[in-house]
Amino acid sequence: MILEPLKELRITVVIDNVADLIAQGNEVTIRRPIFSGDQVAPPLIAEHGLSLFISATDFKGNTKHILLDAGLTEEGLPYNLKRLDLPVEETDLVVLSHGHFDHFGALKWLYQEGVVPKDAPLLLHPKAFSLRGIRDPQGGLHPFPQLNREELEGMGVKIVETKDPMLQLGGMVLVTGEIPRYTPFEIGFPMGYRMENGEAVQDNIPDDQALAFLIEGKGVVAVLGCGHSGVINTLDYIESLTKEKRIHAVIGGFHLSGAVFEETVSPTIDRLKEKGVRWVAPTHCSGFKAQCRFAKEMSEEFIYCCVGTTFVFSA
Repeated sequence: MILEPLKELRITVVIDNVADLIAQGNEVTIRRPIFSGDQVAPPLIAEHGLSLFISATDFKGNTKHILLDAGLTEEGLPYNLKRLDLPVEETDLVVLSHGHFDHFGALKWLYQEGVVPKDAPLLLHPKAFSLRGIRDPQGGLHPFPQLNREELEGMGVKIVETKDPMLQLGGMVLVTGEIPRYTPFEIGFPMGYRMENGEAVQDNIPDDQALAFLIEGKGVVAVLGCGHSGVINTLDYIESLTKEKRIHAVIGGFHLSGAVFEETVSPTIDRLKEKGVRWVAPTHCSGFKAQCRFAKEMSEEFIYCCVGTTFVFSA
């Protein structure tokens, strides 16, 4: 699959787990100003969720806009969008990284209130609509909120369901679809279950998918929701699809939070170093301990992420 080379890619963090008024930027990040004129700018709020607004510009001057995920609640995303100067009304494509409730919280609101155009397709994996949750150590099942297909269809949302990789927006973005799992150290979501034919089965989140963009002269920017497939599995799959070995940046949830994932952190860092990744921004579900490891062991590549951060990657 041949990605259209981009002149510029902007990724604004609309929802994330962390808010920080005084975070410092660097050569590829813009932090939201503390002041607006002579007043302190209205603050943004954080919640355990993710939503990214992405603008991709090609060398013909065409710019396309993508919204990846919609946060945890119907309060966080609306609140922050009102305070960020983003052309969300021009959204060309909405992508759901997977069907966990901290990624589709305000999805209905976006379409219901006309925040995104009604004709902006919603691209997701068929399993995103699954009833799922977590299983406790005693075997008890604790269900998550479920994405409601009927509500979305009732609003006239154009739902595009596919397991397969797809180039979208004239080849500006690759949506990976279902990601093969090969690495021995990336363990998926072992505490998860999903209902299939009335039975609770182990849920490895087959609907987990990522986005990939190509910056001219620099390589791929990979954008993950939670990375349930594994960061390295995801990058390997993107390379196999695009034949592009250069990885300029990896941004998003790495899902390395908690004791069960601690042994995954070291080999993930090792493999990212081997791949020569220039920028790494683990956010959302990546976990504080893992983020500290990235900050220490990939100090030149690590970017601390919070709501209001805009990543700018240019050719």
